[in-house]
Amino acid sequence: TLVASLAARHAPAPPRAYTIAFPGQDRYDYARSRIVVSDDTPFARRAAERLGLPQHWVRVPTASIEQALPEIARIDDAVPAWEQQLAQHHLSRAAAAHDKAVLVGDAADETHYGYHFLLDPEATRSPLHLLRRFPSAPCHPDWGADVQARFARGYAELQRAAGYEGDDPRTRTLATAWLVLHRWLPRLLHDGDVHTMAFSLEARVPFADNALVDLALRVDPRRAFTPGRDKALLRDAVAGLLPEEIRTRRKSALPKDQRTARAYQTLVRRCLHEDPALLRALCHEPALRALLDPRRLLDEGERAVLFRVAAVAHWARAYDVAPP
Repeated sequence: TLVASLAARHAPAPPRAYTIAFPGQDRYDYARSRIVVSDDTPFARRAAERLGLPQHWVRVPTASIEQALPEIARIDDAVPAWEQQLAQHHLSRAAAAHDKAVLVGDAADETHYGYHFLLDPEATRSPLHLLRRFPSAPCHPDWGADVQARFARGYAELQRAAGYEGDDPRTRTLATAWLVLHRWLPRLLHDGDVHTMAFSLEARVPFADNALVDLALRVDPRRAFTPGRDKALLRDAVAGLLPEEIRTRRKSALPKDQRTARAYQTLVRRCLHEDPALLRALCHEPALRALLDPRRLLDEGERAVLFRVAAVAHWARAYDVAPP
């Protein structure tokens, strides 16, 4: 939004704004969501109106998941990892009908301490505390009793190798931010790249500019992240360039459909019926099938698990991957 604001002032024509919209988005239970904590719709509309941007609404019905998820599994050779890739897929398709390049906001949060849900004192205690925020798929016992703990040990070793060994709040925040920058951000950039390239669209990432990243990494986290205020220094720096309610809005991730439970259950159930070998080798099947009970009200974490299970099954089919 910041870069679009500047472009609207200086470019020959203002850039188009593309906004994803899911059915009933204004009625989602954002209080129960870990990373999508508010509805983008009114903020996106207000930004476009105030900045004079032509706005394109990309409306995505829930039923489209059964076609879109296998498509993104084919597009993303690294295996789709989170549901927001569905939004990236639809936004890229829509933008490609009008533009050859788009501006995306990746790297702003990762380099300016924007992830309030990863940087609070509980999450920064250790990589395991961070990973516990995101439920893991039920893994087959052959892979170990606690796969998250095994990954957490590896992440802790990476943090130590990078020089983060203290237990004070500042060091823990820096260590977690290092993981976000070196493990989370590369994957986000990969996802944005593959989904735009699938439609011959180029994604430009202004906040990944080398000079800007170098400057951001020199900022003390105590100035950049304060209780209840993420991206604090960046927000202060852009005062007057954005509508105030947008500049001060708490970080909320790219929207995802909250009404996907039945669609995900259908996809996973079909995969278990048609080609079960890989899922049976990777997953604890009884625990997985428990998530497919139509009477079960799935929470956000359980929906995310089924998305990833369906994604890996369709990815394996697209790339002819044999069970281990």
